[in-house]
Amino acid sequence: MAITRDELKAGVEYVVNKPGSLFSVGEVVVLLRDDGSSSPWFKAVDGDALHAVHLSKLDVYKKEEGKKMKNFTKADLKDWMVVERRNGHMEVVCIAQGLLLDVKCGHNHLDRVNVDLTSKNSRKWDVVAVYSHFGDRRNSFSDFKIGNLIWKREEKTATQLKIEEIEKKQRELADELEELIKSGV
Repeated sequence: MAITRDELKAGVEYVVNKPGSLFSVGEVVVLLRDDGSSSPWFKAVDGDALHAVHLSKLDVYKKEEGKKMKNFTKADLKDWMVVERRNGHMEVVCIAQGLLLDVKCGHNHLDRVNVDLTSKNSRKWDVVAVYSHFGDRRNSFSDFKIGNLIWKREEKTATQLKIEEIEKKQRELADELEELIKSGV
């Protein structure tokens, strides 16, 4: 949902929610100069970029919202977002071309990624985080910088999984014991 002129305040962080500005979707910005127009000037939080952005392309940024997003899917990916693979590769999303462009070299095809951002080929190619991109897109990757974290895969450790398994068995045994006590055996 876009912000209104009444919600526009200095010092508040906003997130770009739609393409069409020189900032990337997902990039976090702060108001630099309010000239009274519907497209005031903003500065990137993680960089020096300054651009006018129409208010319809902004939401108030909630710092923890992106980090706790549970259902981020392939459909949520937007051009110029940066995905981090389990093996450490960083790739820029290019939806129209159906590609993930490796920052260092090469590319991968988006059709090799499942809806839940796991790889169809190998676990090491699963997407584990998604970031906004900032920098001048006209200069290709020469000034490549990763922006704000948009989403991070939350996975349980082997210890956490084992604890859950033990707790489940404990509940089952407690239920079985309760049934035995109720039946009078």
